[in-house]
Amino acid sequence: DISYELDLAVHFAHSGRHIPAGGTSAYEVVMKKYLGAGYPGGGPWTLGALSNLTPVDLSWLYQPFLAFLSAMSALSIYSLLGRLVQNRALRTLGAIVSALPNVLYAYVLTGGIKELSTSTFLFLIAALFVPVMTRLRPGRAILAVPVAIAGTVASFSLTTLPWVGVLCVGTGATVLVLYKDRAVALWASAQIAAVALLLSLPTLAAALKLLPVVSGTGPVDLGNLQQPVPGISAAGVWITGDVRFPQYAHREPSEALAIVVIVLAILGLIFAVRRRAWSLAWLGAAGGIALFYVARRYGPWIEFKSYCISSPIVLTLAFAGAGGFLQTLARAALRLAPTAGRTSMPARLASLGRLTALLAILAVAGGVLAGNALLYHDTSLAPYARLHDLQRIGERFAGQGPTITPDFDEYAEYYLRDDDQDSMVNGPALALRPGVNREAEPGGIFHYDLDEFPLSFVEGFRTIVMRRNPLASRPPSNYRRVYASPYYEVWQRFEPPRTILAHVHFAEKPVDRQPNACREATAAVHRARPGARLAYTLAPSGYVQVDGSNMTVSRYFLASGGTIITNGPGHAVREQLIPASGKYEFFISGSFGRPIDVYVDSRHVGTAAYQVSYPDQWVLVAAGHLSKGVHRVELRRGGVSLHPGNGNGVDALNRTLGPLVIIPAQAVTPAVHHAPLDTLSHLCRSTQPLRWLEVVGPAQ
Repeated sequence: DISYELDLAVHFAHSGRHIPAGGTSAYEVVMKKYLGAGYPGGGPWTLGALSNLTPVDLSWLYQPFLAFLSAMSALSIYSLLGRLVQNRALRTLGAIVSALPNVLYAYVLTGGIKELSTSTFLFLIAALFVPVMTRLRPGRAILAVPVAIAGTVASFSLTTLPWVGVLCVGTGATVLVLYKDRAVALWASAQIAAVALLLSLPTLAAALKLLPVVSGTGPVDLGNLQQPVPGISAAGVWITGDVRFPQYAHREPSEALAIVVIVLAILGLIFAVRRRAWSLAWLGAAGGIALFYVARRYGPWIEFKSYCISSPIVLTLAFAGAGGFLQTLARAALRLAPTAGRTSMPARLASLGRLTALLAILAVAGGVLAGNALLYHDTSLAPYARLHDLQRIGERFAGQGPTITPDFDEYAEYYLRDDDQDSMVNGPALALRPGVNREAEPGGIFHYDLDEFPLSFVEGFRTIVMRRNPLASRPPSNYRRVYASPYYEVWQRFEPPRTILAHVHFAEKPVDRQPNACREATAAVHRARPGARLAYTLAPSGYVQVDGSNMTVSRYFLASGGTIITNGPGHAVREQLIPASGKYEFFISGSFGRPIDVYVDSRHVGTAAYQVSYPDQWVLVAAGHLSKGVHRVELRRGGVSLHPGNGNGVDALNRTLGPLVIIPAQAVTPAVHHAPLDTLSHLCRSTQPLRWLEVVGPAQ
């Protein structure tokens, strides 16, 4: 989702709400889909507006922007707690903890911009509404409230109406009834409503497209969740390393602390009403009513989003309840002290009550902070180095499209947006050659070999950006590699497509060579013009592959076919025969956080760390010289550390390791060999491991 939010942010910065007319690139397809559906974009648009203020790419501003929103929430919460929590240290703790309850913090770590921005603006409305309405001459300050209201609606569209409606209508009506100068309050309310409506018109116009969804039952699926998250998580304490897997949460301490939060929140609501903290009282009512409304109409995924928005409200009320209770007991103790003394039973009960309330709220704060620490430790980090490399590629080859990326990578759509990029994720069209059927494969498809596409499809792209893959087919012979890194390589066509008369894919092993492939090549030779020649590449050879199927693994490693699931520190070892001396490159596949070290004969050769990736995608780990003979190849995963993303996590997909391919350096990028047309029959009978063969016309 983050890649789509970045697409929206950069599009808004340059084109506003304009919907692209073309749709020839994956980026334009995403824009047409999201903008055409009325997708709420308040958070991304605000981020996009900042893009002109800094030379830094938006992708590197995303998390700092979310941190800024969280800080702004904390400031508003601090203000709201002012009447009920007199102790500044406790109020500060309440603001910090309430701003990021566990479920919302989990969403923030994975890029949940809509939920956080909605929560931030709701607290801003609550903090500003009463002070602005009761000012005798509010002046320009009156604009602050409608801006906050418009920001809330823009953040999550019509979905925010249960929260915004209850908060604004309830608070406004209460002030109108109780405030002595009703004319001032009524005039302020009218101005706030008019300006808020005016500022929200663009959002409301786009939101009409979502009206059938909002007014109906809405999505009822699980979304990214593996199981529905229990409603008690809306109390703000849900201790887990991954909210998508509620079955692995620490339920007993979470539920115990959630009960404490609910009791304190009820007290907080009572104290807010008694002490005329109307904004906080109606904010609490809005949170509860909205939760009830969403739970009755929508499925687990939207319910979870409502928990993210309401949980900061519940925690804020809990701190208000603790603060109000402490303040009440302190006043009672002062009244009792002159008559009963500090050692009397009432005074002792008051002291015990203060201690109990303080310990209860500190336990809640500790639970929230512990849950956030666990999330911080277990949430996978984005592969910064790889994404930065992709950013450089996008900038270097901007305007040199059309571009194809045959690997599943959402971020490529953002970073290559100026390269007219087509992709597996949201591309306009991916054409497979006849006989190729990947839909029958188990699991998702995350990589296509270029030879799975017809030649005419590949030749339609000037540029090819592909993940480094030691076993992938080389692009056609009229492409030249112009860039390579440990993560990506870029190929560009230097001769027109018409120079390739035929491109025939061969099985890698001669014994599997298809007779029809040679017949296809022979037919192409007969159609060739004078001056044509053969071009061919050989399949990779001389490489070895070590993985879960042939390695000895330690206790916390689980071999699952060719993949190793890493459940803790450990190692995998194999005595491997290297067929020839020479320079070799080490490529590793998998998706992992904690560093993976590669050793050969107890000598460290390279490390791969914090590389979240899809299956069938590779990273170049190291290169070095190996002698012919048997070598001890070892993969090691160390113990836990405080590094973010260093935990084991519960999602096995982000703890996969292998295979490891050790391949001669010259075989990684196969050379193109040329031969006369009359050598075709010899090539078809030979034992050479052909990858593909082309009939190439004379240069134009």
